[in-house]
Amino acid sequence: MMRLGTKRFIAFLLVLSLVIAMLSGCSGNGGSAEADPTSKTEESGTDAPETEPSSEPSSEPVTEAEEFDIFAVDQPMKELPVYTFDHEPTVDEMRATAVRAMHDMLSIQWYTPETFTYEKTGAVADKLYVFKQYDRYAGLPYTDYNACLFGFIEYYNQNTGRLYTDRFNMIQFPNLGQAVNGSLGNTCTGSTNWALMTVCNSIKSNMVSYTQTKYNGFYPVGDFTYDFEAQEFAMTGSGHYVTTTMICRDTGEQKMYECYALVKPADIMCSQGDNRSTGHTMMAIEDAVVVRNSDGSINGEESYVMIQDQRAGFYKVKDETSDVFYNYSGRIEYKYTFSNLFKEDYIPVTPAEFLGLKPYEKSWFKLSEEREITGPDDFKMLRTDTNYPMAVIKVVATDAAGKRTTVNSHIFNRAEIKRLEAYNFTLTGFAAPLRKKGTLPAGTYTVTLEATLSTGEVYVPVTFTYTVE
Repeated sequence: MMRLGTKRFIAFLLVLSLVIAMLSGCSGNGGSAEADPTSKTEESGTDAPETEPSSEPSSEPVTEAEEFDIFAVDQPMKELPVYTFDHEPTVDEMRATAVRAMHDMLSIQWYTPETFTYEKTGAVADKLYVFKQYDRYAGLPYTDYNACLFGFIEYYNQNTGRLYTDRFNMIQFPNLGQAVNGSLGNTCTGSTNWALMTVCNSIKSNMVSYTQTKYNGFYPVGDFTYDFEAQEFAMTGSGHYVTTTMICRDTGEQKMYECYALVKPADIMCSQGDNRSTGHTMMAIEDAVVVRNSDGSINGEESYVMIQDQRAGFYKVKDETSDVFYNYSGRIEYKYTFSNLFKEDYIPVTPAEFLGLKPYEKSWFKLSEEREITGPDDFKMLRTDTNYPMAVIKVVATDAAGKRTTVNSHIFNRAEIKRLEAYNFTLTGFAAPLRKKGTLPAGTYTVTLEATLSTGEVYVPVTFTYTVE
């Protein structure tokens, strides 16, 4: 199979030959110029409506413009991942799936056709990212909004990796207020929790807290000094704050090493200092490697945990299939020695499902009432109900030719998980844009309500025919 690096070279030759032909007058007076590959105009056959592009995998063949897009990434995410099982999974299978889910968030390749700025953590001038035109990136950007991979895909061309920057003005500066509420990406805690929520529905956490406890779905790995039953997590505002610095200090170095030695894939390493202003969470991707001294104690410099994490900075990594470098906003494989974990006050925690304290649950989704729906007014007083959080919910209109138009959508974030709105979402007025003049051209449409869960499963509880005069 031809590598995309070769395709770019062929595309360059095609464009060059076209330019030469035009300069020499070979195209004739009636000839039409080829579209500039750097143009903001959408590729033929792939443009979506002005609302939002569909997150569904394209059913149309790759167009010539996409095939020879010289800026296309090497490995675009052509198929949306689904993190489910057709059998009762083992704990090891659940752990491996969570690791894969976080890897997908950290590795998705994309590029932007225009330079834009992005809020990193709050709308302040010194907390911005600048994403440069035609540079190649990998991983969700770092941002406080904490929307997962499926929300990001709403603005992503799955054939080329192009990000539809012209369609999410809501998350660009200088509109600071909207930027805070609309930037799509993850923090360290957001990425670890979204990944775990592909297989664990015990987590309904406040993702801000770095000291995770049973109150937001986590339990200790090992016997460090911390009463998960009696103490609340660090950011309750109750006046009783417990930080990982306190925990590591009270537990002691060798005893914490013994806790690190028990770490398995998808366990979470979290740290929050005594000042509570900084912290970090990481996900283990392998069993801990333990090296003991002759006296049986653990050698902290030789023992280590391999992790992956979302970061607030870029790392240049060369793609395996080409000579192209990508700017990664997370670390895919990184070695952390036990010594460094202890120095940086990390404690290992894990969800109830991984300890056998709660069985795995298959996802389900339903509406609050069973009723016939024939138009937007029939959504009144309806709510969603699901056992895993939704990542995206949208109303899609499909015309007779199969072209999909997203009429309205909502991408869920960490705050809505905490408030349970990502489970129980009010649908009143959600399909109202169908009635708005100019939303759709005249014609008959099949309208669907589509909900994508954190597991990647898409539920379609509503389908009806709608005619626009």
